[in-house]
Amino acid sequence: MLKGTVLLLTFLFVFSWAQAESGTPPAPTAVAVTPLASSQMAMVVWAISPSSPPVSGYQIEACVDGSQCQTENASGWERFLDRDGNSINTRALVIVEPGKAYRFRVRAQNLRRFGPWGVGRWIQIPPVRPSDPPNIFAGPQD
Repeated sequence: MLKGTVLLLTFLFVFSWAQAESGTPPAPTAVAVTPLASSQMAMVVWAISPSSPPVSGYQIEACVDGSQCQTENASGWERFLDRDGNSINTRALVIVEPGKAYRFRVRAQNLRRFGPWGVGRWIQIPPVRPSDPPNIFAGPQD
């Protein structure tokens, strides 16, 4: 009887693991972008449901300055980053161009497939402020 119980429990564990591995990860939520002080880097962050099937990585794409990206399959989306990871690592640093507007989207991947996209809002990256010229003084001349 004990052998049958152990065999049944092993089967149930393997079956439930296979189901979790074959499930599609949900779309990431709360996709947000924060420009960093350098104006050439931005932090993309997102959330993934704790009940999601195991995640093996993420794909990040961006639409730049109003390119044609109103729909999921539009041609304006550009691949920005493929990253290995898990459901805990939900942020990435990306290189951006100052003065341009970006919209990022993120999707999770498991061993079998990609999930749907989670899309963030448009964000304007501030232009680089020119630095003050050194050693220039205004005042009366001698």
